[in-house]
Amino acid sequence: MQFSTTAVCTEQTTWIGLCQVPWLNSAIEKKLWKHLEQYISEALLKSLNSVLASANNNQIITSLAFTEITLGSMPPLITAVTYVDSLKLDEIILDLDMHYAGNPSIVLKANTRVFGGINIRVITSILPD
Repeated sequence: MQFSTTAVCTEQTTWIGLCQVPWLNSAIEKKLWKHLEQYISEALLKSLNSVLASANNNQIITSLAFTEITLGSMPPLITAVTYVDSLKLDEIILDLDMHYAGNPSIVLKANTRVFGGINIRVITSILPD
C-alpha cells in the first residue's frame, strides 16, 4: 500500500500556510490508530487517576477512579496542517487542526460510604447536525 504525500493546498489557503493532508488521515486510520489509541488511552487513564487520587477529600465519596478509558476504533480527522516558523534550525513545528467524533468507552468507579461501589459508564453518541 502506498500513500500519496501530496498536500491539498488551495489558492485561498496557501497564503496562510494551511493545507489538508488526506494521506496523513489514511495512514493514521490504516496503520497507526490502533497503536496511538492504546498509548493515549493508557496515558489518559494514568494521568486522570493520579489527579483524582490526590484530589479525593470527600466525606461521601471515599474513592473515585476511571476503570476504563478507550478512544474507540474511529481516529480523529486531521482537517488542516499549518507550518509554524521556528527560530531553531533543528525544529519543525506543525499545528494540526483535528476533529474527533469517535466512539469512546469511559467507565468511572465511585466508592461511597452510603452505597458502596458504583460504576458510571459514560454513554457517547454522535448527534445529527
